[in-house]
Amino acid sequence: MTDPMKIKVTKQKCTVLKNCKGVIQSDKYIVGLTGRRAQVVRKSDMTLVGVIDGLSYVYRGDISPDEKTLLLASTDRYGYLYSLPDLTPMSRARIRDNKSGEVLEGLGCFSHDGSKVYFAVPLDNSLSEVREYDPITFGFRRVVHELDGMVIREIQRLKNGIFLSGFCRGDEPYDIAVLYENGSVRKVKFDPQRSYDIIRYDEESGLIHCVELFDVDYYTTDGKEAVIDVHGGDEDIITSVCRTESGRYVCETSGFGGFTIRDVRTSEIVYNDSRVQYAMTMTRLPGNRFIVVGSSGGDCIYTVEEPVAEQEKPADGVPIAK
Repeated sequence: MTDPMKIKVTKQKCTVLKNCKGVIQSDKYIVGLTGRRAQVVRKSDMTLVGVIDGLSYVYRGDISPDEKTLLLASTDRYGYLYSLPDLTPMSRARIRDNKSGEVLEGLGCFSHDGSKVYFAVPLDNSLSEVREYDPITFGFRRVVHELDGMVIREIQRLKNGIFLSGFCRGDEPYDIAVLYENGSVRKVKFDPQRSYDIIRYDEESGLIHCVELFDVDYYTTDGKEAVIDVHGGDEDIITSVCRTESGRYVCETSGFGGFTIRDVRTSEIVYNDSRVQYAMTMTRLPGNRFIVVGSSGGDCIYTVEEPVAEQEKPADGVPIAK
């Protein structure tokens, strides 16, 4: 095992995000989501700004680029808009089929400039749509794109577009990622023999990272697999992955293994806290701080102090998705 003295980790409780199952963030804010409640926290000092109660199955959302509006998306087919930082309700609406009026479930995010709200909406005929809505009134504007046969599991705002991931039905189902960026559309179809639980895009590295139970795979946007061997376990389920600021280390949360840091170059464990089992999600903050929420060991913030040499020189050729 790599010498643990090469990296220093401190841990502190994070009570303001207690019981959260989802986390979204911007430069100023972190929002923890429990399903029924949204807990808005100021990132600079980790103090509670306010709480939104009475929500319905809200685990995902987005913060507008100007950080003045909070979008919350419900699995109970509601969309919510609140102003920041006062948390004044702006709009609440059900996402409906613009033709039949049927209530639909969707995943939402802002556009890169905040002038639009996008919802990825599944329809009954195995068709999914990416729709554009007004960012103030939630009024439907238009269908941006149709995705035949795709079941959408994730929507992610990018600097110049959006990223979707999910799977396509058929005789041989397969996972798929769709990247809308700078006016172009790129699709990545994954091996039907693989079944990924998490598929997300990391703009920093330009790689798609895919988590399947015990392994993490990385792909370029043209579908080529990047050869990066990070996870060496075979008895646990990974729930999230983040890299450190240098790129030298990768942090993992998992069902039983807790919070783990590995050396990218060797895959060896340099730190582990197994007390935070069943961790739901992990989010990286500035200064190599990592929030781990939804764990049986309590919600925590880990601060990772890397060796000076690693802070000064990022690891070459090892862009791990955050």
